[in-house]
Amino acid sequence: MNPIMDASANRRLIREISIALLFKLCALLVLWWVFIADYRVPVDAAVAGAAMLGEASVSTPDPGSAQ
Repeated sequence: MNPIMDASANRRLIREISIALLFKLCALLVLWWVFIADYRVPVDAAVAGAAMLGEASVSTPDPGSAQ
């Protein structure tokens, strides 16, 4: 094959991939801005600690296990 044709094909492929990636990035930014940007979740320190460490609970025996 002709090396000049290969270089132009590579440039075209790079351009098409770059355009597709820019379009996807713009679409993600618009989706984030529309659906997520204004959403806030209030977090209480006690609730966050309980969620991460787990609350103390009474363990009950599994009815399916034989003792």
